[in-house]
Amino acid sequence: VEQRLSVVARPPGETPARFTFETFVVGDSNAVAFRAARAVVEAPGQHYNPLFLHGGFGLGKTHLLSAIGHALGQTRRGGVACVTAEQFVNDMVGALRRDQMDRFRHRYRGIGTLVVDDVQFLRGKKRSQEEFAHTFNALHELGKQIVLASDRPPHALPEMEETLRSRFAAP
Repeated sequence: VEQRLSVVARPPGETPARFTFETFVVGDSNAVAFRAARAVVEAPGQHYNPLFLHGGFGLGKTHLLSAIGHALGQTRRGGVACVTAEQFVNDMVGALRRDQMDRFRHRYRGIGTLVVDDVQFLRGKKRSQEEFAHTFNALHELGKQIVLASDRPPHALPEMEETLRSRFAAP
């Protein structure tokens, strides 16, 4: 069974310089995702927002996320936050413990682009999903670019709030 890197799109720290569009190997399994990622960089917030990439291990999801973050980080006002879903959750938990949720919200909702890898990590974490949904909505309403990646498509994310799954997959 051939695995393919797929994109579900509705019209996503520092990024290592080695993970750029120039170093990405485009093949049959990832060409559509590559073109969608390039379109996001050319017109952030206008096409494929959010951009949701999904596919198996080793197909280039993280490389594409890093390439987007790297390219937009050099040009996008408001900055780019490149995190894993686990980092988002850990940041949120830390902010809750320190009673600094306003600071957390300002950090994540005041950026120009949010890039989140491994969103499947949010499964089963109700409070984290709620906060992520609020962040997603705030950024999306302002026309900020959101780029997400997962090991499976939105409809195949059990224990994920239906509202998030539908936002990830909406045409």
